[in-house]
Amino acid sequence: MITDLREMMEERLLAYRTRNRDLPQRILVYRDGVSEVCPWCLFHPAMSDIPSVQGQFSIVVQDEIPKIRASFRKFDTTQSQYRPKLTVVICGKRHHTRFYPTEAANGDHNGNPKPGTIVDRGVTAIYEFDFFLQAHGGLQGTTRPTHYYVVCNEMDMNADDLQSLTNTISYTFARATKAVSLAAPAYYADLACERGRCYLHKLLMGISDVTTTATSGSTAEEEIFREAEKLWNGGVKGKLKESMFYL
Repeated sequence: MITDLREMMEERLLAYRTRNRDLPQRILVYRDGVSEVCPWCLFHPAMSDIPSVQGQFSIVVQDEIPKIRASFRKFDTTQSQYRPKLTVVICGKRHHTRFYPTEAANGDHNGNPKPGTIVDRGVTAIYEFDFFLQAHGGLQGTTRPTHYYVVCNEMDMNADDLQSLTNTISYTFARATKAVSLAAPAYYADLACERGRCYLHKLLMGISDVTTTATSGSTAEEEIFREAEKLWNGGVKGKLKESMFYL
């Protein structure tokens, strides 16, 4: 679960308004790092009561999406309310689903489906909006498609439009001249988090100067946060803050 999501959304909306002199009327969120539900585990008597097995989709729907909507209220005015249309798509790559062409002519040199292959029936949910997209071409071995699962669709995007848009976004990744396996916004988020982990490596390894007993007027969590700020030298500042420095 993302902490301080409301504040983060407000910050990004302010940055958008500063650059474009207006607020977006439609917001598309690609959410990565959410575990999927295992259908076999749900019906297993020994596993069905374990929250981690039941998946984390419900956390996104019940906790994160309301926080995103709450961030919109900061921009309400006396004349109007700011309520942009929101669409949230969960991206999943931690699965064992693979696809192979039935004819060699329809595959690449490694026997994988060609870039841009979409599968949205047969192995997808019956009553939900989800699809598999293999936007990239495999350099070696068997390619793994990304499973996109729509949990909020206020834009009323149909399958063709969203699938085409997601495939197009996969070509906008700044490091590559071809499509990548994951939608570029989610890929950028992974890179930003990985860079952050490098700065906080000492703290994440359990090496901390914070004692087990909190000092008066503060909590251990606040002490750890201050130590993280110190390790990161107070965070990114100046012009670098509004740039994609993590690339």
